[in-house]
Amino acid sequence: MFFLLGGLLLLPLLVGVTLALLRRPAAPLARRVTVATFGLATLCALGLLAYGEREVQLPVTWLPGTGALSLHVGGVGLQAALATALVGLVARALKPEPRQERGALADGLLLIALAGGNVAFLAGHFLGRYVALELVALSVALMPLLQHRDHASRRDAQFVYLLFRIGDAGMLAGILLLLDIGGTLQIEAALQAGASESGSRLVWVVATFLLAVWVKVGACPFDHWLLAGRALPTQTGVWLYAVMMPNLGLYLLYRIAPLLELSAAQHIVLWLSSASALLALARPFWRPEARTAPVYITAALGSLALIAAASGNTALIVWLLLWGTPLRLLLWAMIPAPATPAPRRALFDGWGRVAQAVRDKVEINILERSIIWLAQSVMRAAHFLHQTVEINVLERSTTWMAQTVVGAARFLHQTVEQDRLDAALRLMVRGTWRFSRWLQQRHTGRLRINLTWVALTLVLAIITLVVRGW
Repeated sequence: MFFLLGGLLLLPLLVGVTLALLRRPAAPLARRVTVATFGLATLCALGLLAYGEREVQLPVTWLPGTGALSLHVGGVGLQAALATALVGLVARALKPEPRQERGALADGLLLIALAGGNVAFLAGHFLGRYVALELVALSVALMPLLQHRDHASRRDAQFVYLLFRIGDAGMLAGILLLLDIGGTLQIEAALQAGASESGSRLVWVVATFLLAVWVKVGACPFDHWLLAGRALPTQTGVWLYAVMMPNLGLYLLYRIAPLLELSAAQHIVLWLSSASALLALARPFWRPEARTAPVYITAALGSLALIAAASGNTALIVWLLLWGTPLRLLLWAMIPAPATPAPRRALFDGWGRVAQAVRDKVEINILERSIIWLAQSVMRAAHFLHQTVEINVLERSTTWMAQTVVGAARFLHQTVEQDRLDAALRLMVRGTWRFSRWLQQRHTGRLRINLTWVALTLVLAIITLVVRGW
């Protein structure tokens, strides 16, 4: 089983990174390697179906106390991974794309997205699933920029990634709320803990996750990112935009559907998703361009899945996830993409006008003027600091300190060295001389007295001897 998991998860990632890092591999060779990798991933998913449902614990703990990373093999997640990989194999095995100069790097992004999507389908831990979704979102957003590298594609890539960031922010908020409720990020345990919750906290959990689902399935009003896929080559746009990302959103909706049934927001979601579906179905009437019809049908299918979740019909969500995958493939592949980027520019004209207005108001009126004002303020502040600090404070304080030191030295020389030290030395010499004279006189007088006593003693001794001799 571990070899099958490696072929499903690690092999697409390694091959995709290799193709992305190679400078100029032959486009036909890169295409054959990509098709072979999709085929092996499909076979590995088929092989894993034979093991049934089981939890594979990984010896890795990302955050202490949140549970070890794990993979849930089997169930709807593995079936979704199989359907997504199989459709990718069919899409990539079709005729070569018209532009092949960047085909190898595009194939690398496809395989990286495949690996990230498979991890997201099988992840048993919220952190692993979140990182995998970020990897897929980055691959999807980079594809328009990679294929064309013009201003419109750069704008499309920024817009798509911004929408995905909004959805992922909602999902991250829901994950943190479940962590606060259940104290774990294991998906099964966290969802069970969320199901035991009630009131406003459960409503917030459902609302944050539904924001992520709404963006990923492309339901109105978040369906504009799907139009960026129509400007891509058929195989790339079909699989990334019509299959991979909506399937990830549908699978997330399938996992949180039990929480939606228990929350008080069930009826609100039902009304909002119904309005979204009606808006998606009504758009072709005022936008009769046939080549954009797959986008609105995909948005309508996403809204239908939201209606099913609000109604408690999880079987319909699974049907839209598994059988809707080839349906979306046929829908996007049968209706050709626009031959020119004109419809894409028309779609984003509103966003372009908003961006231009923001640029005029913010960049010109605020940023440029603020930069000029800031530069002038900095120059004035520098001049003020130079005048007040450097000249008035530093130079004058240095001069005052030098004069003070010189004056103090002169004062010490005059008062201490000349007046005090010289006088003290003279006084000391005079005192020493007088004390020496006094000691001399004192010792001289005593010496005379002592010598007199010596003479008297001798005379007395002589007298004594004479008297005894007589």
